[in-house]
Amino acid sequence: LLTGFAWGALGYSQITDHSPLAGFAPLGGIHLVTLATACIGAWLVLLVDNSGRLKQRAAALGGIVLLAAVGFAAKHTDFTRPDGSTATVALAQGNIPQTLKWAPEQFAPTVERYYAQVAGSRADIVILPETAIPLMRQDLPQGLLAQFAWQAKENGSALAVGISQYTSDGRDYENAVINLSHYNEEKPDQIPYYAKNHLVPFGEYKPLPWLTEPLYQMMNMPLADFKRGGSAQAPFQMANQKVAFNICYEDGFGDELIASAKQSTLLANASNMAWYGKSNAMFQHLQQSQARALELGRYMVRATNTGATAIVDPKGRISALAAPDTATVLEGRIEGYTGETPYMKLGGSWPLVILLGVLAAGLFVWGRYRR
Repeated sequence: LLTGFAWGALGYSQITDHSPLAGFAPLGGIHLVTLATACIGAWLVLLVDNSGRLKQRAAALGGIVLLAAVGFAAKHTDFTRPDGSTATVALAQGNIPQTLKWAPEQFAPTVERYYAQVAGSRADIVILPETAIPLMRQDLPQGLLAQFAWQAKENGSALAVGISQYTSDGRDYENAVINLSHYNEEKPDQIPYYAKNHLVPFGEYKPLPWLTEPLYQMMNMPLADFKRGGSAQAPFQMANQKVAFNICYEDGFGDELIASAKQSTLLANASNMAWYGKSNAMFQHLQQSQARALELGRYMVRATNTGATAIVDPKGRISALAAPDTATVLEGRIEGYTGETPYMKLGGSWPLVILLGVLAAGLFVWGRYRR
């Protein structure tokens, strides 16, 4: 209702290496996987707990076999293709505790840690996580971004950094990833950036502000009303890749990533999962990235503060994973991909929703007619 969280869709239970139902993700997205999973569950009941109705049991078995076969075939079909380019990536994981992340005395140690990680990498593409530098971009000490950009250039790397920033009019702020690959110190306001568009309700934007504003004032809660960056933002040109970024839980909403993915060869997520401590949330989030890689037919790389920092291939398989809750840099190699999956060509989940609506209406009319 308030744009909510995308956690918990039944279809995510099938985003594994061995489930054939994962093959429905590039056909119709995670909601089609959910539908296939629900059908399998219902038909298993008809198959097992259905004494004396041989035809229904046979039909249920046939449906299960058919769905599994279609999913298996789709999972092993290449809807997108490599464009011939390859690149090495380095994904920084700073492991800054959430309780310290915004403390003023932690600013210098945080910057030093990420700078050391950038300096120690020779990868083509280096990515720092969401709000890696815990200060507004315009409030940074003079020359700090230039130093990061210079070091990356010396190493032959293209660098993207997660940071908050004021909007151009200075009145609002955005949760952003900036591209320092071609940083010009004389024009510091002309840095290419991606600004988060799908904001967390009650955390990054205020639903029903007429009702909740007094509560925020009472809590003295800063940065609680970010501005949206807009849909279909252009990918970054980093090394030989066009990188479409998403931030935090934006990768839970596949429909919203299609427009940018069509322009890209690589997907990237920058996150700070320290909010969730040592819970399973980081791995549930990783599973969502796996689903997006399947739906959009591209590599997805994830740079996170505490985990799960990973490289996911276009089939949704985890090709590299950093140990969680450690300060480390995950390095690996990716391929650039081009083309569109059927899900991308459909434009998202709405065709499935409309089809199911028509089917439900048809079943309703048919049921009344039979009675």
